Amino acid sequence: MSYRAIVEFILHLEHFRNVDLIQQGLYFMKYELFNEKDDKVYYASPYFHESKDSDAEKKDSDGQNKVTFHRLIEPYIVDQSNSFYSKTFFVRYAEELVVLRDIVKFRSEIDVSPGYLDTEFYLKAELFYQPPPQNNFSRCMNSPKDMLAELQKNEEPFKMVQARLYRINKGLMGQSSFLPVLFDREYTCLTMTTVHTSLIDYRFRTLPIKQDSLRNKKLVPGETKIDEVDQTFM
Repeated sequence: MSYRAIVEFILHLEHFRNVDLIQQGLYFMKYELFNEKDDKVYYASPYFHESKDSDAEKKDSDGQNKVTFHRLIEPYIVDQSNSFYSKTFFVRYAEELVVLRDIVKFRSEIDVSPGYLDTEFYLKAELFYQPPPQNNFSRCMNSPKDMLAELQKNEEPFKMVQARLYRINKGLMGQSSFLPVLFDREYTCLTMTTVHTSLIDYRFRTLPIKQDSLRNKKLVPGETKIDEVDQTFM
């Protein structure tokens, strides 16, 4: 049995600003939270996302979410990689501002052991890029629906062009940090980000019992053979 501390993270992405992007094209960001122990990486699990972007509430004539250049593909969570992907947007102009207003909740567990309150967590942010579609270029530059259609037909994957890693100290003590995520060189841009962390609870975790060892062990008089073993979690 182990005693575990439950840690909650809230990631708030306010907006993306083009500072000096040389490449006009499609962009999105990927975010991960993790800690390290004994040369192993333990990822926090994103389990909730909410968007306060006004574009997310706009509907077209068919009642579907309205496609705009700043909201081509909706933001989403990938459970297999414990990652959050921001919406995909098209950057055309210098100093262009893209409103994000995403709120993402992550949760992680760590063993309660001496010094556990000093556990360091890391936020990894990656910037992905793809050039604008070359097919029907003129139409795509004037119609977000046409651009989305060409993007869905395009088999070329997005390229990860830059990554940033930020350390979160004393996260288990509870804190809120303003974090401007800055990419540089030919992809100079800025994402206004806030990270909130809190230790919210403790849990006992019962280790799973090996079923084979119980099934095969020699029975003493009056003992009943066990066919199944329940794994109990609190």
